[in-house]
Amino acid sequence: MNGDKSDALNDGFVQLMYENWLANPASVGEEWQQLFREGGAPGSAATAAAAPVAAATATPPAPKPAAPKPAANADVPDGAALMKGPDGGLVRNMNASLTVPTATTFRTIAMSTIDAKRKELNAKLASSGRKLSFTHLVAWAIIEAYVQVPVMGHVFEEINNKPYRIPHEHVNFGLAVDVAKPDGTRGLMVPCVQAADTLGAVGFFNAYDGIVEKARTGKLGLEDMLGTTMTLTNPGGLGTIASVPRLMKGQAAIIATGAINFPVEYQHLPKDKLAQLGVGKVMVMTSTYDHRVIQGAESGRFLNVIDRLLQGDEGFYDRIADALGAGSAATAARPEAAPAPVEPPTEQQAAANGHGPAPVLLEPGAAFGAR
Repeated sequence: MNGDKSDALNDGFVQLMYENWLANPASVGEEWQQLFREGGAPGSAATAAAAPVAAATATPPAPKPAAPKPAANADVPDGAALMKGPDGGLVRNMNASLTVPTATTFRTIAMSTIDAKRKELNAKLASSGRKLSFTHLVAWAIIEAYVQVPVMGHVFEEINNKPYRIPHEHVNFGLAVDVAKPDGTRGLMVPCVQAADTLGAVGFFNAYDGIVEKARTGKLGLEDMLGTTMTLTNPGGLGTIASVPRLMKGQAAIIATGAINFPVEYQHLPKDKLAQLGVGKVMVMTSTYDHRVIQGAESGRFLNVIDRLLQGDEGFYDRIADALGAGSAATAARPEAAPAPVEPPTEQQAAANGHGPAPVLLEPGAAFGAR
């Protein structure tokens, strides 16, 4: 995937910006104005931006048979509304996502430790005005887990009509943000934190807060929409227990977090009885991935690393506290994002799981990761 084009999930937002520009050029930022002046409609702008990179590596796919044209006199039911702008973009993207063969792994995560550590961190940070949400901590655990299981950033692409695995050196982290539209309806934006694994905890939290604020105030720029390789979505905020979201073309995986609550069979019990039984709140996390380049065991290991970090392994919370200036002297010497010691990978593992930028041709019968 090239970072020169807007991510599929944001195409509707780009279309909306274009329509705003047509109505009043001054209503959008200067970079949007320049994009539309030079590239025209969003479809042609994305094509023009991607062409220099694509031309060097790929040949156009064979033309597909033309879809049958609808009858000229087709009746439109009363009350039907044409889906255009962001809604039309959503239709196109959901249809395109059907071409991505996915699988999903599930993991139930105990939340007692996470809840206690979050409260402890926020108590130490109270004087600074910073407050960490569960999503801050979950997102950072996902990014640290990616460093240990980098195959979760691999994407699939056809080049010259042949299948390739495309490794990525860093994770470009997309965060699904629910925003209110001017007409009062809700929409989903997915701004991206570039190379999130290089920022450290503080840098990532700052970038996270920054893109959420820009999304909710309508100030996202084109650079905020580019190159996402992994997305986090949180339908649990609406009470959803678990979700298997659609994976957009060009992304490796999308992680979804469910509601934080007691297991449903215990929710009717009073708090003192829950404490007596030792029942705590849990959260279901899912990892939906491109099954052409990522396997179930790898996704399962990825969720396992996330879970261990969120339970406090590898000094996860101590390192965050130290980075935020809220740690103890006993932990101050620890590096902020030091991964757990691991055995050096074999040559075969390096080929399959490494970060390297070289595409890997996926040939029938070839050894996994063979170049």
